[in-house]
Amino acid sequence: MPPKILPISTIQPTFPEVIAEVRDGIVPSSSFWLSIYKSDAPSVHATIHAELDERQRDVVRLTTSDNSLKFRSNGPNGYRVTCAGLNVVDTDMVVPVQEYRDPERSDPQRPHRITAFAVSPSQSEFATGFLDGTVSISPVSPASVPASTSPEVLTTASTLKGVVHKSTVTALQFFPQSPAILSAGADYTLHVLQTQGSTAAPEPTQTLRGHTRPITSVNILERERTALSSSLDASIKVWDISSTTAISSTTASSAINATTLSGADAVRCALQSGAVQIFDLRSSSSTSTIPAIHPGVPLQAVASVDHLLATGSAKGLVTIYDVRTPDTPILSFRRAEAPIEDLTFAPGGRLVIATEDGLPYISALDGGGGVRVCMELVGVDCDAVRALHVGPGEVWYAGDDAVVRRYQL
Repeated sequence: MPPKILPISTIQPTFPEVIAEVRDGIVPSSSFWLSIYKSDAPSVHATIHAELDERQRDVVRLTTSDNSLKFRSNGPNGYRVTCAGLNVVDTDMVVPVQEYRDPERSDPQRPHRITAFAVSPSQSEFATGFLDGTVSISPVSPASVPASTSPEVLTTASTLKGVVHKSTVTALQFFPQSPAILSAGADYTLHVLQTQGSTAAPEPTQTLRGHTRPITSVNILERERTALSSSLDASIKVWDISSTTAISSTTASSAINATTLSGADAVRCALQSGAVQIFDLRSSSSTSTIPAIHPGVPLQAVASVDHLLATGSAKGLVTIYDVRTPDTPILSFRRAEAPIEDLTFAPGGRLVIATEDGLPYISALDGGGGVRVCMELVGVDCDAVRALHVGPGEVWYAGDDAVVRRYQL
């Protein structure tokens, strides 16, 4: 069954500022662009004209240059677009409530790419990993800006950062209860970094070595006593953190690009071959394999919740499985062929998807094999989005422009 083709709704990233200038009386009217693409249909391009209402001077009227497209305010949730001809049904154009920028690293002319990202369980700080091996730890400020206005831009002046890895940071995870981070890199190593009470640059307190290719994912296990890592060397290793030794090592049939845990005993691996291989951590053995839909097309992201498994490929294909009957996917869909960099489930049957083309979005799954784009995460301007985090009522992402963005859902 061919994949469903979903539309892409793109909008001028500065459109909230345009509307705010009209609302505040700085200019009497202004405009911004909105485009909708679908690979199997003609595109729609429109200009949205913003003008103060003649009687209600605190109301901005929005009109479109193309009658097939509707763009309107959606109250505190931002703005909503509809275009029946391209199957865009009430898609929210959501702008971030906050943007975190490091002046040294988010210069648009020479940004330092963020390659790994994590938010602490307390939501009080976040960690970013960079292409040059640097790890930074930044405090989180309370979000107070309504989603319909321009984001609050915060400078990460109090960030603690240091070069931890000899090359690219590939994965980060906060320990659930301890003030520490587990970092992994393309230098084949994992490091434990302490976060509490530190006023100096992050430095490893423990180092775990044993992989022979770049590490691709990390997970904390068993009350923080053990950790799991995967690698392009096709191995999954379980580590005793205190002794920094590998307890077990299992080899997959292909290089491992991403993993997701299923309970405490199983790990599902997205492979370079395009297949998904499932391992039992208790016996360190492979229990099953979901064959590749397109052999040779790497899977780059994987996520699971309950009995659902989602994969994202290097060709932009998202596939949803019921792991109880994995031989036939529930559905597959794509928007374009840009690689899927990360994906994760969110409450309410939604899947958050990060892409290399800088067009992250949220899809809504209806449970019966249907899917639609329910939110476009506006803000990034063509730069790849590499990593996601879903928290209570919010989504975070980071990528090649070295900006961390926070959205309220």
